[in-house]
Amino acid sequence: MPLKPKFDSLYKLIKGKQNAHFKSLQNNLQANLNRRLAIVEEIKNLINPQENIKDTLKHFNELRDEWRNIGPIPRDKYNHVWNNYHFHVENFYDYLHLDREARDLDFKHNLEQKQKIIARVEELVNEEDITKAFRELQDLHRIWKEEIGPVDREHREEIWNQFSALTKQMHDKRESLFANQREKEVANLERKKSHYCRN
Repeated sequence: MPLKPKFDSLYKLIKGKQNAHFKSLQNNLQANLNRRLAIVEEIKNLINPQENIKDTLKHFNELRDEWRNIGPIPRDKYNHVWNNYHFHVENFYDYLHLDREARDLDFKHNLEQKQKIIARVEELVNEEDITKAFRELQDLHRIWKEEIGPVDREHREEIWNQFSALTKQMHDKRESLFANQREKEVANLERKKSHYCRN
């Protein structure tokens, strides 16, 4: 078989497999998105005083667990879907006439988890390896958003502001590190230029 037709047929085969792979990825993202939207709807519908509170709470916790285990969704939809989910989770806590004790225990647990994250970010601010620290910070943001539920109204704003302020410190530190690196690169370049000009 001459080389060109052989190459063409192999190229076509590879392209076909590549397209099928990307199509499958797209379909998975879309399926995950659809399931997450359905969970938001289900949480919305949990606010029903006619139902037994224990059953409702059990269903809510199952939905939250499922949410955590769903894979990625299209990037451009992430913030909107997450904000929507978070809004309805908070609504569930705030407006459903929940067994106060269960709700307060959950709030307390969530607050403790968020305080642990804040303590860890305080350590990361002083971490030498800023790139490594920044990667961990991104993981902690994901855990804060995806895995830990809301805290009581009284602490909500304060704890978020603490976390945001520390995150800003990390961003500033990273930015100043990059600025220093850029300055060094420019200085090195200038040194090289003047060295070549002399020779």
